[in-house]
Amino acid sequence: MRVGLSLLGLMVVTPQIARGQVAVDGYWSDSERALGSLPIFVQTNPTGFGDNRLVTGCDPFETSSPEAVATGFEVAIPLALLGNPGANTVKVVAFINGRNHDVVSNQVLPGVGGATSLDLGDPRQVDFGQYPGNQFVVIPASVGTSPSIDGQLDAGYGSPLAVQTTRTSFGDSQLFDVALANGSELDAVYGFVSGSMLHLFFAGNIGSGYAGRLDIFFDTGAPGWNQLGTDAFPDVDFGSIQRMQAAGALPGLRFDAGFNASHFMSVGVGDYEFHANLTSLGELAPGYLGLGFPGDVGGTLYNSNPAGVMAAVNNSNGAGVWSACPVPAGGPDAAFGSEIDGVFAYPDFASRELHVIVTGNLESNSNNLDLFFDVDGSMEGQNTLRGDNVNAHFDLFNNLAGLTFDPDFLADYWVSLRNHDGGRQVYANAAVLRANGPVIDFNYSTLLDYSGESGGMKYPGNYPIRFDGPRADVPGWQFDIYTNYSPRLCGLPFLSGNLNPNPVSGQLAVALDNSNLVGVTDVSIEGADAVRTGAEFVISFDELGWDGSSCLKIAGFINSKARDFVSNQVIGGLPFGTSNLGPPALINFGAIEGNQFAIFCPVRCPWQVDQCPADFDNSFPGFNRIDGDDVISFFGDWDLGLPCADVNSDGAVDGDDVIRFFESWDVSAC
Repeated sequence: MRVGLSLLGLMVVTPQIARGQVAVDGYWSDSERALGSLPIFVQTNPTGFGDNRLVTGCDPFETSSPEAVATGFEVAIPLALLGNPGANTVKVVAFINGRNHDVVSNQVLPGVGGATSLDLGDPRQVDFGQYPGNQFVVIPASVGTSPSIDGQLDAGYGSPLAVQTTRTSFGDSQLFDVALANGSELDAVYGFVSGSMLHLFFAGNIGSGYAGRLDIFFDTGAPGWNQLGTDAFPDVDFGSIQRMQAAGALPGLRFDAGFNASHFMSVGVGDYEFHANLTSLGELAPGYLGLGFPGDVGGTLYNSNPAGVMAAVNNSNGAGVWSACPVPAGGPDAAFGSEIDGVFAYPDFASRELHVIVTGNLESNSNNLDLFFDVDGSMEGQNTLRGDNVNAHFDLFNNLAGLTFDPDFLADYWVSLRNHDGGRQVYANAAVLRANGPVIDFNYSTLLDYSGESGGMKYPGNYPIRFDGPRADVPGWQFDIYTNYSPRLCGLPFLSGNLNPNPVSGQLAVALDNSNLVGVTDVSIEGADAVRTGAEFVISFDELGWDGSSCLKIAGFINSKARDFVSNQVIGGLPFGTSNLGPPALINFGAIEGNQFAIFCPVRCPWQVDQCPADFDNSFPGFNRIDGDDVISFFGDWDLGLPCADVNSDGAVDGDDVIRFFESWDVSAC
């Protein structure tokens, strides 16, 4: 071990921090520091993934050349699917939305204003009427030649109906790949009605890996909705419209005056395929059209598409608008480098939770922080990560296959945090890791271990990602099963033959505070132990699978967006000056000096069972029997400086603990 273990620094709960009273916000507060005051790991190596720093010199009004982009998303829709609207009556508004349709970007056509560098936010609170001009275009009639549906702009489209005025808040793609894009932007919209078809072309990119969705609303002159209120709408693309309509105190997406949405289309791009949906808002029937393949010519959609819609994607654009000017460093969201400064932890026995913070920064370019736990002292985990673990983060988790931990580390549980879109979105994943791989039910030919994911738009105040639903797949309808609840407990009944999910809220929460500007740099590790912000995890003992007595081992590292390039920011530490480690399959921590994990041995003192320091020996649990034996026990530990005598949980055994001990002799104080 590179770091010593002090039980004084790992004291457990006191009455004042029951669940809900300690904020999960990425900041190791004074009350948390009293319980986990000494780090279980301090960084030993300068970061190879960039030091978070201030960035200046960006002009938010300079967009580059959106009018020059000639590739993107193209679609031809039979007018019959839109209620046969007449010429010059179809209006269209389009925008890039989050992967779960949960955060409207600033990529709206027509644009919302040149200095709008941030996302517009939760669609349920977006009102297009508050932005200058109209956020819709009217599609003209044309007798021009029908274009080839291939995702490339044809001359027949004529001039653009609108051109983007805003740098993209969803990232500027630089992959130049017909299928893959590491950013989303809408540079211009073209369109016309000819004969029985509506032709539309959206220049730009749709982020692959379903990082963004292209959402399009149509006003066809039919009765429609100026605001998505509480009406019943069709369920397409996993509740996309429902995620934008009114809920609770949130009023629902509102369009400009003069635009009443009657139809909706959504497009998402995977790694090498895209899916399209089209529906009337007034019908409750599903509207899945099918899937296509970027770069295909002809617009064919497979698997469904009975209505003759043609669509194509070409994601190769690398020009157009630039990325939005970065949010200044030092705030809680954006970071321009990734580092692990230290790890602090404490167990909350009263609430049966483990609290862990990994201090430092997570760059807002979709870098990942991957954490692994060895929790039960058994031989049931994975020393070398398998390649058939659950399909997490679009199966990017399995890019870690072949990575080998130290010989006495067997990973039982994985949880990760990903910082996306300039710090505006955060996502967390979790999964159970078993020595023989995920549990499979051969009758249903499906996994019985869940892939857990939660997250989306990062709310103010570092509000945590909570694994509290609503999704919990039932095994049998597809091989992989997914949940927004904590994965172990959700799948627990399956192991006894009960194929009903067990969604339990309040078992896993993750938060990120990216405000750190100190700690390690690219040349120094000075001050790493003083950093108190970063990625905070709260995991229930049951979800973690802790056996209640073993020391916990925690491994982890900063990883690339695709989880295919591991940094030198590793828990447990690497020799000073070690470069980034590279592809996971080539990494064997057992061959590197020291242990690449931290050890945490929770302490539970008798008096903490009922949270009464005066009943120090807890001779009759539940009754707070306070007598002279408690005084003898307390001073016996206090004289030796043992951690259980730290009854005020400030990390030191001193006279303040004597005062606290005798204060609690008033039974009402217990």
